[in-house]
Amino acid sequence: MLRALHRGISEPSPTYRTTWPYRAFTRAEARPLVPGEPVTIDFALLPVSWEFPAGHRIGLSIAGADRDNFALWPYGRPGNWTIRTGGVYRSSLTLPVE
Repeated sequence: MLRALHRGISEPSPTYRTTWPYRAFTRAEARPLVPGEPVTIDFALLPVSWEFPAGHRIGLSIAGADRDNFALWPYGRPGNWTIRTGGVYRSSLTLPVE
């Protein structure tokens, strides 16, 4: 779970080990979204192992819903998501390949 407000990536302390983007989740590092302004949000997914035979494809579905744990913002209204597919702000999915 990641609120876009906490999309900033921080440097962890030298004793903290991580293989994905680290966030401090502090008020000082919080960055509110500006309507209509594109932002980059980097996040890791839990590791899953799957072997795809040559010629097969994968699909990516993006959804946002967790009303049991987070209030809707703006209050009571679902948000609008825009996923950029081209130009400077194009979206991407990076998968490790062995």
